[in-house]
Amino acid sequence: MEAVEYKDIAEVLGGRKVFGKSEWSTLMWTVQIEKGFPFHALERLKEALMLSDREVSSALDVSTKTASRWRHAEKARLPVSVSDRIYRFARLFALAEHVLEDKDAAREWLREKQVGLGGHSPIELMRTESGAREVESLLVRIEHGVLS
Repeated sequence: MEAVEYKDIAEVLGGRKVFGKSEWSTLMWTVQIEKGFPFHALERLKEALMLSDREVSSALDVSTKTASRWRHAEKARLPVSVSDRIYRFARLFALAEHVLEDKDAAREWLREKQVGLGGHSPIELMRTESGAREVESLLVRIEHGVLS
């Protein structure tokens, strides 16, 4: 991985406290996603990005009732598709934090409409893999001083 390390993603999602691991690799993340993340990973992402329940539901493309059921289910594992999306959001937040060198600046940047994304906010586009790639591409261009 280029600028963001797997441990940075783990930190966004609660690391050892949530996953019980301290060593990370692509394969380990793949296994975790396939198992389904613990609900606490979603809570940690929500805290890191300072998202409301409605914003989380929209980002994950689930109803607020479904998210609430997960919260109240003991030892619930999230669906693979939701875990994958949570990973994507955590990875891009960690990258934005790296590029902008500040958590608050990263949060703000993710919410603001960006000219380099056709007037969309990164958080809107991160719901899909193709949108996430556009966000990542823009962050890499910013990091290298190429804003077009």
